[in-house]
Amino acid sequence: MTPSFMDAFLNRTAKPNQSAAAIPASLPSAGIRMWSDESAVHIEWDNREKLLGGGPAWTATLGSYHLPRAGFIREVRSIHDRLMEQMGEGVAQVLTAAQPEVAIDLCQHHQQRRAPIDRLLAGPAIRTDWEQVSKAIGRVESGEFLGIMAKAPAKARPKRLV
Repeated sequence: MTPSFMDAFLNRTAKPNQSAAAIPASLPSAGIRMWSDESAVHIEWDNREKLLGGGPAWTATLGSYHLPRAGFIREVRSIHDRLMEQMGEGVAQVLTAAQPEVAIDLCQHHQQRRAPIDRLLAGPAIRTDWEQVSKAIGRVESGEFLGIMAKAPAKARPKRLV
């Protein structure tokens, strides 16, 4: 059986005998990049410059992982389903002591949280119009954007940070 991304990442990041409570609040963020193409989701991490106490903050210093898009979607669904199940258990506990109007609101809120993942995963993939991206980059590089901003009313222009 192929390990999941989380299994692979956690196996590379977990320090032996380390509990979540032992992780310092000042731990630098992990440098993770994700993207996809037609067939796979690609994940790379580079934490070589992430230091804590003079040493590497992460044992997963540098690496990559990829998996088929369908496998990634299964992982996302699995995480979502487990999270919603745990949240549902918490909602059930609160409902035992909640007043009726709070109970109805809490149930509705939980149902709203469950629904978006299905809508997002069921929808068509959003295609990037690379021709438009290329044109936009050209406009930015040519300075055209700066000309537009200079002509904009003062209240529409971003403020300078000094």
